[in-house]
Amino acid sequence: YLQYFFCGLGSAGFCFLFGGGILDSIFAFFIGYLEQIFLLRNSHNKMARFIKIIFASIMVSALSLIPSAIGLPVMRDKMVIGAIMPLVPGIAFTTAIRDFYNGDYLSGSIHLIDALLTAVSIALGVCIPLGIAGYLGGGIFL
Repeated sequence: YLQYFFCGLGSAGFCFLFGGGILDSIFAFFIGYLEQIFLLRNSHNKMARFIKIIFASIMVSALSLIPSAIGLPVMRDKMVIGAIMPLVPGIAFTTAIRDFYNGDYLSGSIHLIDALLTAVSIALGVCIPLGIAGYLGGGIFL
């Protein structure tokens, strides 16, 4: 339960850090909380990590549509940015740069490819619900 709480707290903090308001941060907290529940409950599945990240990003993006759909004055982009920050591959990218600096080019390339695939998975997962909502809802959601 502590991991759920602190993932939600981190999501809310990043949402506020990137310019979201109090209401945006509250929703980002709950979205991050649910995201961590999803990730930890599916950690034992034999699904590839990139597929889990795509589904988690889809969930984050879809949940961020709900407050604006019911008419609350929220900034959906700030909620999404805050909630996907726990998924961002910062350590893998930093490790890749460090490996390149130390002359270990093979390990650096592998970590860099891992970080880039994770970033593409996040982007794909965020774009799918927004594209569907834009197609179905027209100008309401986008």
